[in-house]
Amino acid sequence: MPTKPAPMVTSWSWSRLADYDQCPARCKYKHIDKMKEPQSPVLQAGSDAHKQCEDYTKRVKGATITPAMATFKEEFMALRKRLKPAQLETELRVAFDKDWNPCDWFAASAWLRVVIDLTWVEAKEARREVVDYKTGKNRESAYPQLRLYNLVSFFMAPKIKVAHSAFWYLDQGETHEELLLEGQVEQERKDWEKKIAPMFADRVFVPKPSRACMWCSFSKAKGGPCPY
Repeated sequence: MPTKPAPMVTSWSWSRLADYDQCPARCKYKHIDKMKEPQSPVLQAGSDAHKQCEDYTKRVKGATITPAMATFKEEFMALRKRLKPAQLETELRVAFDKDWNPCDWFAASAWLRVVIDLTWVEAKEARREVVDYKTGKNRESAYPQLRLYNLVSFFMAPKIKVAHSAFWYLDQGETHEELLLEGQVEQERKDWEKKIAPMFADRVFVPKPSRACMWCSFSKAKGGPCPY
């Protein structure tokens, strides 16, 4: 009888890597086995806030500053005043192959997929700006996500010399920012390839029990397949 192929990761994203770092088994259940998780009220509120931000920056008719956006009211208004809608890209989906070349989102060669909440290019400074909206707490564990945004910015068009990205924490009115210069790109690329290597090499996906099991949809307590 043929042996069933071992499960493996064939493409990645920030969320997939974050799930793997938290618990390899969770990554397998969610991204390889494609097991669904229920949509929580917290996640739904986050999705709603993202849509409100998108509608306002793109000048959708009737869109206004909502309570979820109020802590960044001045920043949103300044963007609309300074930049035309065509200069702003929202909910931008970009994909890259193993050589970091842009490719179609659904291409068989798509190795990395990134969704960018808001981005634009400052042409005079040859700088790409990226904003990622966050709801909930300011968590340092998410900061590397901005480094990934900065790195992929250099593989997008138009060509740039500086990449700057920021989290806008809508609930607290806080920000966190990261900067990447052209001369740092090659080392940053190598760092990411080293970081993701264990996930791509894994064929076992051993559970990593922690306090997070209390909220995991795949836990034994919630009727999931995980033994913890």
